[in-house]
Amino acid sequence: MRINPLPWLLGRWLRTELPRWREAGVIQPDQEQRILGQLDATCCGIDPAQCGKLSLRVLAAAALGLALILVVCELWPFIPFSVQLVVPVVFMAAAHCGGYWQRFRHGQVLRGNSLFVLGTLLFGGAVLVVVGSEHAAALYPWALFLWAAGTLPLALVLGSLRLLVLANLLAAAWFVAQMLADDGANLVSLYLIVALCSIHWANTNRSRGLLILVLSLLVVWWLMVPVAQDFGRKGWYWCAGIGPLLWLAGKRHDESNSFGAVYKNFGRALATIGLLPLSMPSVAANLVKVDLARVDDKLPYWLTVVALLGLVVVFAPAARRFEFRRDWRPLAALAAITLLPASLGALSQRLPDHMPTIAIVSLATVFSAAAVAAGSGLILCGASRNRTECIACGGVYLIVWAALLCGDLADRLSTAALAMTAAGAAILMLARIGRFWRKSNHETVSAENA
Repeated sequence: MRINPLPWLLGRWLRTELPRWREAGVIQPDQEQRILGQLDATCCGIDPAQCGKLSLRVLAAAALGLALILVVCELWPFIPFSVQLVVPVVFMAAAHCGGYWQRFRHGQVLRGNSLFVLGTLLFGGAVLVVVGSEHAAALYPWALFLWAAGTLPLALVLGSLRLLVLANLLAAAWFVAQMLADDGANLVSLYLIVALCSIHWANTNRSRGLLILVLSLLVVWWLMVPVAQDFGRKGWYWCAGIGPLLWLAGKRHDESNSFGAVYKNFGRALATIGLLPLSMPSVAANLVKVDLARVDDKLPYWLTVVALLGLVVVFAPAARRFEFRRDWRPLAALAAITLLPASLGALSQRLPDHMPTIAIVSLATVFSAAAVAAGSGLILCGASRNRTECIACGGVYLIVWAALLCGDLADRLSTAALAMTAAGAAILMLARIGRFWRKSNHETVSAENA
């Protein structure tokens, strides 16, 4: 059975269009018959009669399962704790034994993996039963971590994509719950173990879907760090740092490696989006007001850590060596997001009173110029390649940047007007440069020379 119904829907549409194409002379009758023979007549490979019977069976199973769940929920407080624990453990053992028998004895890999997934779900149910008891309710977030830690080794041994996806989702739920807790937020670095193991498996087995899922969850983990450290608005500098890091990781991959494009696209998109909050003067002001004498205000040190991580990515062994002449863009973006704000924030604490204002204006100007260049670059790239989606993204990006800047400078409209004037002049200049570059690359031969 095929899950994708799009070929069937396309076939239905073509069946209504083919007679009109034949009457207009676009296709011949024999071509129409050959096209009709290639179209799917069934949705997902199921006839309407079979689909109706399958739908009734699925609805009946869902109703019976829901009835069983409701009965168990009603009687759950009256069931002894030993029974609550023994039942999922016994069924878990049975499911794992069945999965081993089906996969390694009968060669039914798909059926065996399905039983292993069922056993893993029952293992999580047993863990939740133990943690959900009256004496261990405070350890509920750690139940998700134990569930993920128990799932990951089995997933790696079996090479099961579904178990790896389940382990990563459970680990993500654990670190989000732990971040939102009052204590223990620093322990979420344990999530990196699950993420690195999953990335290694995805690279080894060429699983593009798992890599995208892990990178998405890793970005969420990175964005939750300022929440745990209570950085406030200045935490946007930390959030924007992951974009150049992923961009550098993509540059280290071989050109023939398709996974390098995943890292580079993630990094470019995150770095471009990160410019929007960094261009706000209020965000720069919060960073400049950091008091380095206080232990709590340690954002410049965190930014230095991000810069060091970038250097580790640059000089770590990889399939392709880093070439500064060709790959300087992500490294420059990393330095601008980390070293520039940290150095200006440190200087503003030690120099005269007018230095904080200069630092705020400098940071806001640099990142605003970068945002305008990024939005204009998307529009020019779309115009040169005839891609409407790039033009639309660039236009929306510039509109969002202008709206955020005007909202941030609502109490200083003259400053906002000056910024908009400079941005408009820069956009006109970039459009002029892009037009000249396009003409130089698409020169036409004059009539006389022809």
